[in-house]
Amino acid sequence: MPAVGITPTELSYTATITACVPDGEFELVIDLLEEMYSKGLKPTRVTYTNAILSCRKQSNHGLAASIFEEMPIKAGLSHTQETCNALLAVYARSGQWRHSLELIELMNNPDINSYE
Repeated sequence: MPAVGITPTELSYTATITACVPDGEFELVIDLLEEMYSKGLKPTRVTYTNAILSCRKQSNHGLAASIFEEMPIKAGLSHTQETCNALLAVYARSGQWRHSLELIELMNNPDINSYE
């Protein structure tokens, strides 16, 4: 974008990260998150949810958990139903049922998507 004179925003980064989800491009997602931080841009809850989901295809539950854990630390954002469900989806794909149960126990109001 800078090459065409457009300054990337939180929204453009979030859209790009979201586009990485279907192919599981988690390495690119990490680069984009770091780029956001370095430019002083604050990822949103949607950014984090999709960053976590980018780990699902490759069953990278460790990275997904790290992204989940950094959300309140780096961005000052609380976890939402959607971010918890995203991490649960990665755990399910990875066969991490114990981690799934631990997370469900911590959730205030798990919904139907939490158990899929």
